Amino acid sequence: MLFRSRTGRASNPEWPNGITALHADCQKWDKMAEDVTGLKAGSTVDKPIYNHITGELDADETVSPTPIVIFEGLHPMYDDRVRDALDLTIYLDITDDVKFAWKAQRDIAERGATMEDVQKAINDRKPDFAAYVEPQKARADIVVQVLLSDIVDDPTGKFLKVKLIQKKSLDVVSPSFMFDEGST
Repeated sequence: MLFRSRTGRASNPEWPNGITALHADCQKWDKMAEDVTGLKAGSTVDKPIYNHITGELDADETVSPTPIVIFEGLHPMYDDRVRDALDLTIYLDITDDVKFAWKAQRDIAERGATMEDVQKAINDRKPDFAAYVEPQKARADIVVQVLLSDIVDDPTGKFLKVKLIQKKSLDVVSPSFMFDEGST
């Protein structure tokens, strides 16, 4: 589909205001479900690779099954077929301040963007993020929230604070404790 590359998304007449990579129409849902269930069943798969530098799809990567498969990306729990195949789901909840800091560092250094370009890109993605990515947080077994540090005044996102939130009813893993149980 044309939407799967950065240039395709920008030039598609069906989307006069553009479409972001977060939008559901940019994903190969059947392929994703086939790959996840295939790996879980012990089959080797050829996985599509999106190149974040060029904004295009690279050649597929062959992935062999292993006892533990980590399936990561923007939409691992969006499609019911994929989510149902996952034994444990973790949602990485990056706060807006951290996202901005990280995106600014990458886009300015690698893509020659300005701070205004970074802010526009983030603002353009917000509706698709709210519709297709963020709802997965409610479906996750574990949420890892990443925030700027309270201890060090650092807007670059190098010093972070992390909160781990885990469902009590998990059968796959025991409750996690950052300190001894009962510590503050």
